[in-house]
Amino acid sequence: MPTFGKDTIRRFVTNVSEMKQFAARDFEDLLQCAIPAFEGLLPEPHNRHVMALLFIFAEWHGLAKLRLHTDHTLTLLECQTVSLGEAMRRFVNETCTAIATSELKREYQARKRREASAEKKQSPVAANPRKKRKLNSGSAEPSANNDTLEDDIGDGLRAKTLNLETYKYHSLGDVAPTIRMFGTTDSYSTQIPERFHRYPKMHYKRTSKKSVNKQLSRIQMRQARIRTLRKQVIPEQEEGYIDEDSHMHPYFIGKSQNNPVSLPAFVQTKRNDLAVKGFIPRLKAHLLPRVYQLLLREELKTEGTHGAQSCSSSTSSSEVDRVFFHSDRIYRHQLLHINYTSYNVRRETDIINPKTSRRYIMCLRQPDNEDEETSPHRYVYAQVLGVYHANIIYRGTCATDLRRRRFDFLWVRWFDFLQKSPSTRALDRLQIRPLSHPEAVGFLDPADVMRASYIAPRFSLGKRYSSEDTGRIVSKLANDQSDWREYYVNRFVDRDMLMRHHWGLGIGHIYSHKDAPSAVESMPTDQDSENEPDSEPIQQASVLPDISAEPEKDEAAENKDADSDVVGDDALGHEHSLDDIEGQELDVSEPREDEQEEAEDYEGDDIQLPEDVEDSDPE
Repeated sequence: MPTFGKDTIRRFVTNVSEMKQFAARDFEDLLQCAIPAFEGLLPEPHNRHVMALLFIFAEWHGLAKLRLHTDHTLTLLECQTVSLGEAMRRFVNETCTAIATSELKREYQARKRREASAEKKQSPVAANPRKKRKLNSGSAEPSANNDTLEDDIGDGLRAKTLNLETYKYHSLGDVAPTIRMFGTTDSYSTQIPERFHRYPKMHYKRTSKKSVNKQLSRIQMRQARIRTLRKQVIPEQEEGYIDEDSHMHPYFIGKSQNNPVSLPAFVQTKRNDLAVKGFIPRLKAHLLPRVYQLLLREELKTEGTHGAQSCSSSTSSSEVDRVFFHSDRIYRHQLLHINYTSYNVRRETDIINPKTSRRYIMCLRQPDNEDEETSPHRYVYAQVLGVYHANIIYRGTCATDLRRRRFDFLWVRWFDFLQKSPSTRALDRLQIRPLSHPEAVGFLDPADVMRASYIAPRFSLGKRYSSEDTGRIVSKLANDQSDWREYYVNRFVDRDMLMRHHWGLGIGHIYSHKDAPSAVESMPTDQDSENEPDSEPIQQASVLPDISAEPEKDEAAENKDADSDVVGDDALGHEHSLDDIEGQELDVSEPREDEQEEAEDYEGDDIQLPEDVEDSDPE
């Protein structure tokens, strides 16, 4: 199972089923990644029940742990709570009764140790503490160790099934009302401070286990002194952030040119690789519109009259040939930093490394033309093969000078959807394009990338190519030998990703506010998407999204969104002053219906108020 983020999804242990030394975060990671791993383990219809239960449970967990709630998301959480209860009862009544389950090996061993300890306490030696047994120096007190327990583990396992008559399961229905009353769960959860336990534990191993507090203080002071010396001696790396305002840009790529790639040599040495087919012409065709846009911005900024506006749509082959690479080189980078605004209006960063499993990205989808029907899939997904920048010299008809201009670009491999529309009860399924596809690989502007994506293989179907197929040409650059038949888009990897699939509900996702669905439209349906027939791969649009051209909301709409009922950190401590209602006409002539009913309930009752309350002026 691939990892994701800095510590969002960590590397799992070899045998997860043993469940040894699990923390709360480990159980969360298991729930978020369980669907691809559990699929196909049980026969139908139990497999379908397990998949539906895991999906509903993962979505309920993501909604329950949101750090910014609205009335709409709380309504969704309440609906998911009802669906979760139905799925759990169906799982217990149909699946658990049909499949025999027993306790784990470690649970059996722990039970045997408890029984042995209880028998030891009831022995005569334990009953008379004054009478001590004499043991030889070379002998040890007999005990039920793990070696003897493993021999008897065959027939001693107790039957064990899922028990719903527990307080933990009963309290699931109180999560949504508790959030309405006290706020989001991160305000009173102990998970956030517990995440910092790793640092004192790591430092504790470096001590001598004596005078621990004093030694921990010395370690911290020593680390702070080393950090200060490092800043004075070693300059900042060029692959890191250079200026303080770089996090305000949509992405960041280092300015280093230490890894040049000669284009003629690269194309010549990799000519048999299918991923390199048409590399230079496609790259020039991708860069030409961006060159036009840059020239147009420069002309508008300097109020020039070079006529760059008339060349903004010229993409002829002759113009493509007038795009030149300085020194016939492009420059490779190891990392790509993607800056984005999360659903709770926080600035976050994703790091893309093409050499690791954190190489998948997502961006908004745009149709090929305005007349094309909008696809129900709002995102496109790709695998990053490389991060580069090039110094471009344009000598076309619209050229204003022969200066070098830097352009960053990504070399990507595209995915296709296998479903005609997104499902509300199953993960979206993808298929990576084979390299024989004419549009399998392409180039992308890093500014169009929304954030990193967590794409997991569909393990139940296996890999696309067999290891025995020796006649096929393997691409070392694309590493297509490790391709799987299908992939899953994991929308539960974090809270922000979950809200991106609830279109229009993320406060910080401004791009989705324009066509946000109503509360009724976004409610989950009861249809089982697993019964839908598999469809052919849906081809993605060749024109990639331009995030810079997103429609901006007017000021009134933004103020309307800002005034909505929000439960979260930003809503705490907010009070209306008299200046907020100054000048407003208050209608007090006719009370509301609920006020009339309340007045009728108290009619006829003698309510005695204190004198200080009766004489006080209302505020």
